[in-house]
Amino acid sequence: MACRNPELASLRTAKRKDLIAATTRELEKVAAMIAGGRLAGRDKIGVRVGKVLNKYKVGKHFDLDIQDTAFAFSVNEARVAAEAALDGLYVIRTSAAEADMSAEAAVLNYKRLGLRGARLPHAQGR
Repeated sequence: MACRNPELASLRTAKRKDLIAATTRELEKVAAMIAGGRLAGRDKIGVRVGKVLNKYKVGKHFDLDIQDTAFAFSVNEARVAAEAALDGLYVIRTSAAEADMSAEAAVLNYKRLGLRGARLPHAQGR
């Protein structure tokens, strides 16, 4: 069954926005390095850009143009919107027959699993 959690949706939207903003700031620094002559070569620029994208993990939301002496980027708003449409959605799958467990019971049991996991020592960073 598919479920939607509006609070989770808000959290994911805010986190994505923050990560895209942080990535943009770092990519602007790379562009400034190139413009200032401190970084050149498509390979070197690509490695530096790759480090930024790997740091924040939102590279899929950016369109990049890397040249030997130039670099340009933009946020692909269509990809951001497509991902945002799924914010807060998740699927719960169970092998229990519908006659044995209602959708509401499946969701409740799923949430109970999360509560139990929160009490485990490894879940608390031990």
